[in-house]
Amino acid sequence: MPGAACTSPAAEEMLEGSQDNPSLTQRFGDINLQLNNVSKTNRQAVQSAHEQSVLQLRAAIEGATPGFFTDDAEKAKHMARLQRLTHLLDKKATIESEILKHHSELHQAYVRTVKIWQGSMRDRTVALQAA
Repeated sequence: MPGAACTSPAAEEMLEGSQDNPSLTQRFGDINLQLNNVSKTNRQAVQSAHEQSVLQLRAAIEGATPGFFTDDAEKAKHMARLQRLTHLLDKKATIESEILKHHSELHQAYVRTVKIWQGSMRDRTVALQAA
C-alpha cells in the first residue's frame, strides 16, 4: 500500500490512486519520508535538498517522453501532486522560520530572567555579608 509508509494525511492524499505510475509514486513517497525524518539532520541543508528534489521531479514530469504518461490527465494529476508538495514545502519553511523566531524570543526572555535572578542573588549575598 503506497500510503502506508507516510504518516501525514496530506502525504497519503498525494499518493492515493497513484498506482498508474509507480516510479513517480515511489519518488513522492521518498520525498515524504525524507520530510518526516528531518529532525535528525540540519534543517537548512534538508530544506535545500528537498527543494532540489522537487525541482528534479518537476523537470522529470515536464520533460517526460511521449508515452510515459498514458494521457494528459495523468500528467496533470502528477503536476497537481507536485504543486501540493511544493506548497507543503513552502508552508513547512514558513512554520520553521516562525518556530526559530519564537524560540529566539523565548531564549532572550530566559537569559533576561537568569540575569535578574543572578542580580537578586548577588544583592542578597552582599546584604548578608554586610550584616
